[in-house]
Amino acid sequence: SIATKVDLSRDDAETARRKIDEKVDDVLLMGDEGQGVTGLFNNENVTVVESTAGASGQTDFENKTYKEIVAQFRAVFAAQKNLFKDKKVATKIDSVILPDDAFGYLETTNVSDSIDTSILDSLKAKFPQIVNWYRSELLEDAGANSTGRAVFYRKAKNVLSAVVPEPFRQK
Repeated sequence: SIATKVDLSRDDAETARRKIDEKVDDVLLMGDEGQGVTGLFNNENVTVVESTAGASGQTDFENKTYKEIVAQFRAVFAAQKNLFKDKKVATKIDSVILPDDAFGYLETTNVSDSIDTSILDSLKAKFPQIVNWYRSELLEDAGANSTGRAVFYRKAKNVLSAVVPEPFRQK
C-alpha cells in the first residue's frame, strides 16, 4: 500500500509461504483422506501397542496410576524388542510424541502426594533412552475410532523421513 509504505506483495508472499508449509506439515502428519494418503500420526501400517486399562477401567493417563503409566511405557519397549528379536539390527526408540492433553497431565501432575516430582520428569529419569519428548494436539484423536495415539520412534533420517516432491519456490 502506498499510503502506509508497506510492501503488501512481500507480506502476501510470506503468508502464502507459511500457509503452504502448514499444509505440507498437515499432510505429512495426518495425510490427505481425499488423496488416500495417511500421515505419520494416523498410519495403520505400524506396530500398535494398545493402551491397557488401569484399575479405573480407563486407558487414558489421567485415569491411571503412576505405576500403570510406567507399565504402559515398558510395554512399548517390550513390543519394540519383540519386533526386532530375530533381526541383527534393532531400531532403538529415542523420541516420543504424546497427545497434548496427556503431555500436559504428565507435566503438571506429581508422582504422588508425597513425591514432589512430576510424572514426566520421573518418566524421563526411568527411560533415559528417550531424549526427545514432544507434544501434539493432532494426536488427540489420531488413533483407531478417533482415540488418542502416541508415537514412539527413532529420530534418524534412515528410520523416519519424508519426500516433498516439489519444494516451495517463490518467483
